[in-house]
Amino acid sequence: MSSPCITTCNRGPRFAFVLLLIASLCVSGRAGEKQNDLSGTWVLSGKWTGYMGLALKIEGARYKYWFSSDVGPLTIESTLNGRTTTYTEPQPKYPLRGRLSVHGDLIELRGPGEYYDRKWRRVTYCGVTCLLAEQHYQEWKKEGRLPEDRLLFKLPNFDEKQPVLNYGGIEKPDGSVTQTSPCK
Repeated sequence: MSSPCITTCNRGPRFAFVLLLIASLCVSGRAGEKQNDLSGTWVLSGKWTGYMGLALKIEGARYKYWFSSDVGPLTIESTLNGRTTTYTEPQPKYPLRGRLSVHGDLIELRGPGEYYDRKWRRVTYCGVTCLLAEQHYQEWKKEGRLPEDRLLFKLPNFDEKQPVLNYGGIEKPDGSVTQTSPCK
């Protein structure tokens, strides 16, 4: 009498191939679900109090990226033989565009230009899916403190002609402010 393992293995290479095919379809189906939950526009948490904004719009395997900061473009001034020359680095033309690469919970932006970070991690905060720049993800894993002000949250409405780069709260006439993230 043979063991169940040997009996299963004796079913032949076709059976093994079919099992492998079914398993790969299940795994790729789950990967597709994760890719789909990325679709939409992600913006920097309203908890960020600095002068920076970021928006990342994902549509399938492509993205658009906007960024603003109080750090201006590089300006170089040189004087040679009494003549002064000034060069100012041109501002990027937003949105930057490119292809998106997804490996599990790691998202990589693959397009030309300079980015705050090219790699982002899908994380859950307060039960809400967010994106966190790889540099801050590594700090979180090392130090154990999640930088919630650096999270990107999915923004329900986004106008590319007037991009909102922070989830930020909106001040009401009574002085109260709406929530600064989807977390309650």
